[in-house]
Order: sequence, then C-alpha cells, then structure tokens
Amino acid sequence: MPPHTPSSGLGAIEVWLFDLDNTLYSSASDVFPQIHRRMIEFIVETLGVDEDEARRLRGDYFRRYGTTMKGLMVERGIDPDAFLDFVHRIDLGGLPPSPRLDAALARLPGRKLVYTNASTRHAEAVLARLGIASHFEALFDI
Repeated sequence: MPPHTPSSGLGAIEVWLFDLDNTLYSSASDVFPQIHRRMIEFIVETLGVDEDEARRLRGDYFRRYGTTMKGLMVERGIDPDAFLDFVHRIDLGGLPPSPRLDAALARLPGRKLVYTNASTRHAEAVLARLGIASHFEALFDI
C-alpha cells in the first residue's frame, strides 16, 4: 500500500468548520455592540448594580473565565439559558444578506458546520438573515 500523501486543493477538504461571530459576518456590523450592551443590561437588572460595576464585572468575568456567562454562572449561579436569551434579543436589521458569501459557500466542497459561543436560536437567526443557512449541516452552540 503506498504511503498516504495529502491531496492539494479545496477538493481535499472534507469538513469546513466556520466560526459564526465576526467571521461569517463583518465585525463592523452592529451585532456585537448590541450584544455587549445587552450583557451590561442583564448584569444591571439581575445583580442590581450600576452600569460601571456591570462593565467591570463583565470584563473581569471575561478575563478570568473566558466568557462573561461562565463567570456569571460560577460566581453568581446565573442560569445560562436566561443570560443567552436576554443578550441575544437584538435587532439584526443592520446585518445585510450576503449573496457573495452565499455563492462562495455554494462553491466549497464538503460538509459545512458552524460553531458559536451564542445560542442556537441566535445563530439560526444570523444565518437566515445572511441568507446562508441552507449551506450548513450542523450547528454547535455554546
């Protein structure tokens, strides 16, 4: 049996794993500023702190735990589903459909999967808004 040699070109790729946020859509969109604002609002409302303290906690938890949500879970016993539902209730109207991305994804061979630190509901809404949901076989959420 001949030794295995890697194939070249896109045809050799069997599975594509795409990160959703700031990858399948531009970081210049208003999606993340809205999510960050909703995180602050959640912390203010849930913990009864002012906005400055909420910003400090968000940053601290993000640095120490890798995500603000994980910090809220560990430090405050917050339900992650409640957090995700709240912070992802945003307006996707500023996220335009992307026919170019749709066409590019259509040309890629192999399976296409999405990974996100967001909820499935949010990821599905973003993919639908972009007009690219049909390209993805599976979605892996937080």
